[in-house]
Amino acid sequence: GSAAACVTSIEFTVTNNLTTGSCVGSVATPAIFNGTMNVSGSMTVYFENSVQYDAFKNEAESVLVLKLEDPTSATSFLNFVMGRVKYTGADIDPPQEGPVPIVIPFRALYGSATQPALTIQKTNA
Repeated sequence: GSAAACVTSIEFTVTNNLTTGSCVGSVATPAIFNGTMNVSGSMTVYFENSVQYDAFKNEAESVLVLKLEDPTSATSFLNFVMGRVKYTGADIDPPQEGPVPIVIPFRALYGSATQPALTIQKTNA
């Protein structure tokens, strides 16, 4: 799509919830078992329009794409794509003057095997 906001900061955490199992008569675990991956975080954007606030208020899903470009190369980048994101809040604290920031916590939702909660793409350059 297109840019919907001017993001001033973003942070997110990925938790894999890995677990171990036990075997009778063994002190070692037979394997590390996959758990459900959780992706959550928050971003701060300038309140230029009500797109993100309306998405939170209407409990609508959004797509969040974070592209980090290498300033020394025109072809190197790192993409983080969250295909189904729910905003879980919208905190607006207007300053006396200047831009109005809005802090928006979010959670990435699992879609399917072809649409995971988080996709990471790195260029080969």
